[in-house]
Amino acid sequence: MTKGVMKGVIPIEQLKIIVANPAIELRTRAMVVAVYACGCRSGEMFRYKHRKMLAEVRRARRTNKIETLTDKDYAVTYTEGLTIGNVTETERSLKLAIPNFKNRKLTDKAGIILKDSEKWMYDVFMEYFNSIEFKFPHNMVFPISATYARLFIDAALKTQDPRYSSHWLRHSRATELVPKTDIDTLRKYMGHSSMESTGIYLHRDVRRIEDDVYNYDKENKGEANAVIAL
Repeated sequence: MTKGVMKGVIPIEQLKIIVANPAIELRTRAMVVAVYACGCRSGEMFRYKHRKMLAEVRRARRTNKIETLTDKDYAVTYTEGLTIGNVTETERSLKLAIPNFKNRKLTDKAGIILKDSEKWMYDVFMEYFNSIEFKFPHNMVFPISATYARLFIDAALKTQDPRYSSHWLRHSRATELVPKTDIDTLRKYMGHSSMESTGIYLHRDVRRIEDDVYNYDKENKGEANAVIAL
């Protein structure tokens, strides 16, 4: 288990090791990159089945007219996640547009991979992207369900720490971006409908500073506290 890691946050150095590991399937490494870059829920990146209870069924349940539900009581729809038409490249970045589940006012969102400063992500994603033929249903970039994608991603992440899971990628991206942008821009990037949801990552960033100072203090026998006191 990795020491000094804030819960829910994967150090970028470890992500780089995972993404560069040739022992891990290229598609899996590209999935790690895509989910991290977009800061998304894994279901938004891959094919996802949505089951929504029918309105008349909800009304009947309130009056206890229905006790046991069946598949006929739900409306089923699918989102396809990232498709070839939603991958666009500019001179300095790669844009990945995906559906947004939790915000009715913002139904789509996009992740950005910078070609220069995030070359470690760009190279792996493009190696995968350029290696596949789009013969899959609806031209999905990753022809896999969200359930199975999480299994592959989790296995890759756990090569560094058994605690890591796919949802940690979302938290890690948000925490990384806190000092690099303003909170409203971060809110939109993460697809939050509420500023309160985004505010969680501000607290995470404070905790990261606290951990850094604590670790420095241990290594330098109290010198950090002396510096802070000044």
